[in-house]
Amino acid sequence: MDEKNQGVSAVLARVDGPKGTRIRLGIVPSEDRRRWAAEPKGRTVELDVAQAGELQAAIRRSLDAGKRSVADYRAELRKAIKAGLPVDEWPSTDADIAKGVIHGTRWGDLEWSATREEGGDYITVAGEEAIDSEMFFSLAPRTTVGGSGGEDFRTRSPQALKKLDQAIATLMGTQ
Repeated sequence: MDEKNQGVSAVLARVDGPKGTRIRLGIVPSEDRRRWAAEPKGRTVELDVAQAGELQAAIRRSLDAGKRSVADYRAELRKAIKAGLPVDEWPSTDADIAKGVIHGTRWGDLEWSATREEGGDYITVAGEEAIDSEMFFSLAPRTTVGGSGGEDFRTRSPQALKKLDQAIATLMGTQ
């Protein structure tokens, strides 16, 4: 799961041990994803079953809230254009949608956020140039173990988020 233009991947592994099933999630440069060893270093966290469920809930909540937020922005933009408002009075493309932290994971906390941000330019039906808005989802270990910080896994693709959700479900055996 990676956004090719960003060069960062979210990688997952299932670990079964005496304390039960765990999911290890790493945020790594895309070129290193095949060499990632799911070890407690760099930008990797280990989630228990409940924490993996929290991450799935965050992904699903972000998808739903992001879809609504972008639709609301587009409706507000159409209304502003129809009313003849100047561009500087159009709604902002940017908004915080949701965010949270999954605390207490082995090897550090896991931060996630969903935001609405500027998308591409387009021409409206009335002929005005407007800016679209898109939902972005970001995921990153808050702290690192034995490694330096790095970029967040960040995607604007609902399909990538759905794949991440499905991968967690598959590894947990809850699909």
